Amino acid sequence: MKTLELAFSKFELYSELVIDKMKQGIHFDLTKNKELVKLITDYYGYDSHLSVISIRENDYSIDPMVHKHNAQFENLCSIAIVDQRNKSLNSVEIESNFFKIR
Repeated sequence: MKTLELAFSKFELYSELVIDKMKQGIHFDLTKNKELVKLITDYYGYDSHLSVISIRENDYSIDPMVHKHNAQFENLCSIAIVDQRNKSLNSVEIESNFFKIR
């Protein structure tokens, strides 16, 4: 396992799994996503099948276009959002509309 500590999040990289914990108050946009995609691609390569678990402990916003952009990656097998706060269910429901279903 490798840990990446970025200005906006902490990422744990396992063999076929990425776990992320975004920091409080950030806005995760396409610029931050491109930085993350480069780091993940450098670590795993282009052919590894990956799943992502997002642990939502903090309040932050995400540009829905990030999901649309990431849907292009055929090796992205699954995305899970874990949040114990009921107030976040609406945003998770809205975000799920941007995921590509295969």
